[in-house]
Amino acid sequence: MSENKAINMAEQKIQSNSTNLNSDAVQPLSATNPTNALTLYITSTGTLKTLGFDAYAKDVLPNEWYASWKPEALKAGAVAIKSYAWYNVTYPRYPATSYGAHLTDKWENYQHYVPGSSHANTNAAVDSVSGIFMKNSNGVVFDTQYRAGTSGQAGTEGSGVLSQHGTQYLATNYSSWNYKAILGYYYNFSNKSNGYIQFTGSGSNPGPYSTNN
Repeated sequence: MSENKAINMAEQKIQSNSTNLNSDAVQPLSATNPTNALTLYITSTGTLKTLGFDAYAKDVLPNEWYASWKPEALKAGAVAIKSYAWYNVTYPRYPATSYGAHLTDKWENYQHYVPGSSHANTNAAVDSVSGIFMKNSNGVVFDTQYRAGTSGQAGTEGSGVLSQHGTQYLATNYSSWNYKAILGYYYNFSNKSNGYIQFTGSGSNPGPYSTNN
């Protein structure tokens, strides 16, 4: 079991004046090595939840990617989701900081987190990339932007913005590409990374067509 999975997911009640918390309550953390947990604000209950990145991703991935998609597309999604969360832990911003959190569950501002929404396929994808995050060619976390894209199209190579539908297109039409190659297609040599992106726990990606695990 990974260290992330062992993190207690206990909820904490927000004090009545929590919306007036100074943003300094959440300090930027390491930009080169991810921490073990994040703090999430749950809008419906007005509570804070502390949980590991894997646990967080398991209740985000099926709401951002289709659980029926190819395993490598889902793995790419899992790494993108966790890396986006890590970036926000390192550089927390409004509105999460107004609650003393790193992120909220509001998809309009962050990622679509729904407690209890995990799926066997997406869980398997998250488990297979446990401990793996993206960094740019300088070894620093970056804002892993992504958007829906267009079904049946890869999206723009080197755009710095991942296409969710594009991950499925690449996984379907380029069977030798693993999730690293898919992620590299969007982020290598982009406005997010001057060279090849790197992956924590697994070294740097040797190229956009790598099939290394």
